[in-house]
Amino acid sequence: MIQNIILPKQGLQMTEGFITRWLHKEGDRIQAGEPLFEMETDKLVITIDAAYSGTLLKILYPEGSTVPITTVIAYVGEEGDPVPEAPVPAAPENEAPAAAPAEPRAEQPKAPAKRSERLFATPRAKTAAAEHGVDLRGIVPSGPEGLIIERDVLAHMRGAGKPVSGAAPCILSAQISLFRDEAVSPETVLRLAYRKAAEQTGLSCSAEPCIRIPENGALNFCLLPSPEPQLTLSGGSLTLAFYTEEPEEESVLEFFRLLCLFAEKPWLAAVK
Repeated sequence: MIQNIILPKQGLQMTEGFITRWLHKEGDRIQAGEPLFEMETDKLVITIDAAYSGTLLKILYPEGSTVPITTVIAYVGEEGDPVPEAPVPAAPENEAPAAAPAEPRAEQPKAPAKRSERLFATPRAKTAAAEHGVDLRGIVPSGPEGLIIERDVLAHMRGAGKPVSGAAPCILSAQISLFRDEAVSPETVLRLAYRKAAEQTGLSCSAEPCIRIPENGALNFCLLPSPEPQLTLSGGSLTLAFYTEEPEEESVLEFFRLLCLFAEKPWLAAVK
């Protein structure tokens, strides 16, 4: 039996969502409750779980699509089930009727097509760029098919040494037992843990951190005017200092919790 996967409403004011990534491809077998896709609203990035078990038969909206809430975006069923045709959006009521076909005319030579200069960016990326006066044309995209995401805008600002206005300093610390392996340096373990925690939470402090591991065990860090995040490991104490615009304390704490978890058990980052 065919089941509809819809774009869910995640907030009273939400009217549409932006699909940033599909975590499965057409033909994959999925289980109810496992992550299916990621979407971005005007406030945050969310991972949406599958509501049904079965085969992902058809994806109607690829990565990079802006979709109204409750729209059917994919179908789940069993192999061999007939896949419905993609829904056709209704034409606006005030749209003028189509004109009658014109009389055929001799084809005129076409001018060379101009290269499109259109930029593709998520809603949050556009908002961040507008708030801080950043030109999207100067940003290197990291999203699918050249898509600019919010993280790219913030990384661009940090790379230019431009503090993020409105961001507040945040310092978190915890005792950890860092994963040790002769083949991997402690700096690499911390950097990978940081990246994975940022990916899974979408927190806006996800620029590459400055990592310090003092040899004398002293807690040697400072919150510089530059918005570059700073990660210090000293005597088993992991301290993170960064600027964030994240308004929700729970999101910041979840980011740091995952950072500590992956620093101790990096293999969990691949299965979270």
